[in-house]
Amino acid sequence: MTPSWKLTIRVVVFSALLGGASGVLTSAITNNYLSEYSYQLSELTEPLRVTQERPRALPASYETALELVEKMALPAVGARYGVDAQVPVDQFVGPVIALTSDGWLLAEGASVLGETVKVGGETCLIEEMVSDDRVGMTFVRCDVQNLSVVDFGEGYALAPGDQVFVVTGNALVFSRVKAVTYGEESLRSSDTPARRVILETDTFEDGSAVFNIFGEFVGVMMDSVLIPLEHISGSLEQVLRGEEAFTYPSFGASTIDLSRTVGLDHDVSSGALLAGSQTFGAAASAGLLADDVIVSVDGESIGVLYTLDDLIAMRASGDVIRIEFSRAGEKQELEVTLGSLEQ
Repeated sequence: MTPSWKLTIRVVVFSALLGGASGVLTSAITNNYLSEYSYQLSELTEPLRVTQERPRALPASYETALELVEKMALPAVGARYGVDAQVPVDQFVGPVIALTSDGWLLAEGASVLGETVKVGGETCLIEEMVSDDRVGMTFVRCDVQNLSVVDFGEGYALAPGDQVFVVTGNALVFSRVKAVTYGEESLRSSDTPARRVILETDTFEDGSAVFNIFGEFVGVMMDSVLIPLEHISGSLEQVLRGEEAFTYPSFGASTIDLSRTVGLDHDVSSGALLAGSQTFGAAASAGLLADDVIVSVDGESIGVLYTLDDLIAMRASGDVIRIEFSRAGEKQELEVTLGSLEQ
């Protein structure tokens, strides 16, 4: 028996474990056959980020990467079913992702109190929920303890060519990052995170969990694109503080990303050009003016790795951030207290 067929059998068994609760067995083999994937170490790269001191050691082989994902993903990904369901196939509603050991899970779309959840060998009922309308997800809680949970990674670190694994339905599917997009409009709100990650395979169920090759949770699939974990983490923090409705950080400005906009004649080649601001918004209140170029937030440069809305999304309402900006060619700094947007 060839090594590739051993991997095929292993992946199908993994699919059976994921799909056992619903009684469905589907193959996790992609169009190019996952087991035949040429996992060449020479092609595997993780770019050194400005915030990293050294690159992490990459998995030594495809099998090692798969083992990491199996170990860290399988126990923390499950499914929810209809109210009072005895976990039947015909009442499957959608996937869930275990975020905290005391029962907080991430689910796609609108959930219903009393729905049955099965995850990590545990079966429980949804007793609490808070919806995050901005990303179309719902945080739900079951009365269960000691759940296995996902390890959090960095969705913002994903770059074209990076390898990922998606737990979709009852299958584990390999894919690659095809592109990272920021929307089609050149004028963008600082308060609406626009980053989306496009995968080579996009036929995944909404709410499917995405993991990097280290087995870390980096985002969730919605409307055929990957929503980075960073767009969800702020809401999770609010849930854990017991807040019943979400607020989002507000910088209160419309900007043009100089790094990604062609044809602008400006003395600064990267940063966020302030095109306008809300009269009583955080940016205006701090003294920022139209045509100022925001260069960095708390020392993180705005450019190739991060946009302004990326960095604002990683903060919380009321946070005080330090802005470096350029005004008429002169570098300046000031502090901005972020405002609040209600859901």
